[in-house]
Amino acid sequence: LGTVTGDLKGAISATLLELTPGENGRFIGRIQHRGLVTESGDKIFQAEALIDLTPVSEGVFYGLYRPITIAGGTGRFEKATGAMTPYGVLDTNRREVVLRYRGEVCTGR
Repeated sequence: LGTVTGDLKGAISATLLELTPGENGRFIGRIQHRGLVTESGDKIFQAEALIDLTPVSEGVFYGLYRPITIAGGTGRFEKATGAMTPYGVLDTNRREVVLRYRGEVCTGR
C-alpha cells in the first residue's frame, strides 16, 4: 500500500504477477493494481500493466511503466478513461518503491 500525492491524492496498492528476464540484464514485470483510492473515497480502476526494470545497483531498479489504461472507477471516476505512465525507483533491499506519474484521467462528466 502506498501513498499518492498531487492531483490524485490518496492511496494505491499493486501486486507483481510475473517477472521475466529481458535484454541486457533488464526485466519486464506484469503488475496488477488494486485500484487507486482518493482521499474522498472514490476509486480509479486500472488495467493490468507492464513495467520495464533496468538495474541501477544490486537490488535497485529504475522502473518505467508502459502506459496504464484507466478502466472506470467509482463515484466521480465511474466513467473515467485515460492513461497514466508511472516511473521511478524500486529498491528490493529496503522493500521501497518511489514513483511519479504523468498522464490524464478524464472523468466523463
